[in-house]
Amino acid sequence: RTEAGGARMAAAEAEHRPHGAEEAEGGGGGGQAGEGAHERDAKVERWDAAGRLALAELASRCRQSSQWGARLGAAHDAANAGGWEVTGGDADAQPRLFGLDCEMVGVKDGVSALARVSVVELGADGTARSVLDEYVQPPGGADAVVDYRTAVSGIERSHIEDATLSLEDARARVVEQVRASDYIAGHSLESDLKALQLWHSNVVDTAALFEVAGFPKWTLSLNDVVSHMFPQEAKDAAPGDQGGANAFRAGGAHTQHDSVEDAEWAARLVQRLASGRGEGMSDAEYAAAVRKATFLQGLPAHYGRRLTVMNLPEAATEASVRTMFGTHAEDIVAFRAIKWTASERKGRGRGGRGGEGDRNGAQGSEAPKRGSTFVEFETEEKAVAAFEALAGTRSDAYWPDEDGFKRCSAPLWLGADGEGVAGGAQQPTGDLASMSFSLVEVKSYARITYAYTGSTTIGRFQAGKLVGKGGVRIKHIRRAACAMVTLHKEVGGSGFQTVDVRAETAEGRDEAMSLIKRAVSGERVEEGAGSGTTVPAAPTSAVAALMYKAPSAVAHAQTATRGAGAAVATEKAPSPAAAAAAPAAA
Repeated sequence: RTEAGGARMAAAEAEHRPHGAEEAEGGGGGGQAGEGAHERDAKVERWDAAGRLALAELASRCRQSSQWGARLGAAHDAANAGGWEVTGGDADAQPRLFGLDCEMVGVKDGVSALARVSVVELGADGTARSVLDEYVQPPGGADAVVDYRTAVSGIERSHIEDATLSLEDARARVVEQVRASDYIAGHSLESDLKALQLWHSNVVDTAALFEVAGFPKWTLSLNDVVSHMFPQEAKDAAPGDQGGANAFRAGGAHTQHDSVEDAEWAARLVQRLASGRGEGMSDAEYAAAVRKATFLQGLPAHYGRRLTVMNLPEAATEASVRTMFGTHAEDIVAFRAIKWTASERKGRGRGGRGGEGDRNGAQGSEAPKRGSTFVEFETEEKAVAAFEALAGTRSDAYWPDEDGFKRCSAPLWLGADGEGVAGGAQQPTGDLASMSFSLVEVKSYARITYAYTGSTTIGRFQAGKLVGKGGVRIKHIRRAACAMVTLHKEVGGSGFQTVDVRAETAEGRDEAMSLIKRAVSGERVEEGAGSGTTVPAAPTSAVAALMYKAPSAVAHAQTATRGAGAAVATEKAPSPAAAAAAPAAA
């Protein structure tokens, strides 16, 4: 762990750590992660009866969360299937609260492997005690790692080479510390439990506890929820600002993660919520208080300043993504390191760059990868301007996603040297034949205002025709008509379901209704839908056709991004004849 990270955790306001632990002197040896954030023998205050009731209520609330099935429920099922260890010990012992966080690295075939595990005990008075912080050797050691994810995880090759613990050793160390009666706090705990192949019943997942009005499936980041509960300790400051000495991730929200820090602050969130249960407070009163504390009326303000870029090819770099935004790149104040995930078509790639891992001696992955990142602008207005420069300002230049946010397609152009080429919604300058491109998606957090609505009723057996395999057909209708299409559940065994349509324009609503009618009648709507879309006469290039969703150009882009055997999902630009034909085809 970095020295600065240890200092941040050792420094907390006296209000929250009346018996704050001093920084441990000296570093760890061998595979130990480094300086301790807190004295390992620090005395932590035990939980009283009210605190124990509060912890039990929070764990119960977590299990009842709408996100339980998608998160910890899957880990629970995997544990029941066998092969996972389960914490033991005295189930009736006085419970303690531990924070848990793990860092993972990427190995072959898109699999994540445990690389660091950190456990922090937090007392009822807020005193923290680091009980475990170790680097872990994945099977095959450093040579098996294809992506160290250094920009996010902080893991480097030297950490893995010096690690002395295996997965089994690390899991045993956790089990030595945590009894069945204890509570584990963490953020998106399913990832940590899966990495450890460990199951523990009493868990409080802060990712499942916090909700946002209007976004029932939205998962806030740890930085978001800490900023909500501890506004002084974790500044939700202007872009580029850094928090004070006591701040969570004082270097800014986009800095490397520190697993000890993340483990501690997840536990602090739970401790803050548990401390709100006073003596004599009924279960109903406490549940209402927790609901109020964990319910956000809207997304944090910084989302409005952000654009998310998805489906990036392996050849993409921060520089090439910045170049895609043209002159608007000057307004970018933060860029999150590209997060790489393996595509579903495993083993068909030819091997390529391993993201951040290349700088640490990583070997090429056998599976092609796709990347995602977000860029943050100075203001919300500048983020909207950058999005419109990519998508265009016409209402059918973008489409709504399931949350009602705007998305658009944009070509990421790369020159022969792999560097980005300015283009966006305009034709890039230079020799198109020497360039390659890949179609990426860009998401704006400016919500669409729906002025026109429609509704229809379909039978339950028609619903499958409307949705399509994996939801692809209803997504296509949403994109083609630039309208939100929502299929509601059947009510009262009537055999019918309602389909609602919302759109910015009357034309979008009418086209969505027409496509719905065609889909439920069994007509194929995936190809050639959105025939009402027009393409301007200029510029007459494949880029214009792409940006204005000409079917032939989109088909070409799909070929480029899904070409069999392509580890880097890009393709040479169309020939001049094909480029000229694209607008006419549309």
